[in-house]
Amino acid sequence: MTIYKWGELRAWFLLFTVIWMAGCGGNGGGSGGGTASGGTTTTLTSPTVSSTNPANAATNVSINQTLTATFSEAMDEATINTTTFSMTDDGFIAVTGTVEYNAATRVATFTPSNFLDSNRTYTMTITTGVTNVAGTPLASDVIWSFATSSDSGPIPPLILRTSPEDLSTNVALNQKVRVDFSEEMNPSSLTSSSFMIRDAGGASVSGTVDYDATHRSARFTPASPLDPNVTYTGTVTTGVTDAAGNALGSEFTWTFTTGNASDSTAPVMVSTIPNNGETGVPIDASITVTFDEEIDSFTLNSNTFTLRRQGETTLLTGTLSYNGPQASFTPDVLLWNNTGYVVILTTAITDMSGNALSSDVTVSFTTTP
Repeated sequence: MTIYKWGELRAWFLLFTVIWMAGCGGNGGGSGGGTASGGTTTTLTSPTVSSTNPANAATNVSINQTLTATFSEAMDEATINTTTFSMTDDGFIAVTGTVEYNAATRVATFTPSNFLDSNRTYTMTITTGVTNVAGTPLASDVIWSFATSSDSGPIPPLILRTSPEDLSTNVALNQKVRVDFSEEMNPSSLTSSSFMIRDAGGASVSGTVDYDATHRSARFTPASPLDPNVTYTGTVTTGVTDAAGNALGSEFTWTFTTGNASDSTAPVMVSTIPNNGETGVPIDASITVTFDEEIDSFTLNSNTFTLRRQGETTLLTGTLSYNGPQASFTPDVLLWNNTGYVVILTTAITDMSGNALSSDVTVSFTTTP
């Protein structure tokens, strides 16, 4: 029989213990090492649509309804357009309209070009092409549907947009205030009693109201500059009616806050479609000019935004429209093939503070052969 001394036994025991602990530590370390080697995983949270108007499956929706979607966070305005925010009827036919985004309220609005049909189902789609300001897209398309009312009785007018927008800040002290309606309005119903601006204390601002039938817009011009750093409330009452006598459905209010200075800077053109000198322009093209600030729609008319063929003096007729800093002209007829055209915007065009273009803007282009 082999007899081991205590020193030898203790050495074997310590060796066994070290090996056993190393094995346990290896297993634990392997797990921990896996976590370390994987690093920290950062999950990008996609923005969501927190609410819509109308809500999904809503019924008896007015045929002059504008469609809105409110996002959970600040979005990249450039990604919200008629491609990424669209509308179709129950026959899968696209509904034309315009899209706007209010960064202050995080609300995107789709405004149909015409009244919707009665007793129809419509579907709204916001695609994953829409991203937040960090560039993260929606996780999936957002789709909802609603049905219009079968009753096409009296339709109250709607206010489609305001200038300044709701919750705007740093508004120029000499800026005029405008509201755009969904249909032709009764000019006599638009007065300083039915379209008012009030200061933070509730006092009415003195001013005048006029109406532009071409763009269905009412404008309030303060008698003197607004006070700096004050929150004002715009109000349009139910005393306002459309051309058929239908009153606004409910009183409309919004707020904006002034900055500390007036605006004395002339608007500047930043881009045109078509580009100046462009060739091969489609004969069904519209002409769009984008400025660095919002233009006063009251100064956009057939005398200030014109289109003619090169070498001719006769002006082409068409429809003028605007959307904030953009002004567009859509000819009534197709353009001629392989023909040069000249667009002129005159210095009679101003921004919302009354600052005129510093010089006429001229754009020339040639249509496709």
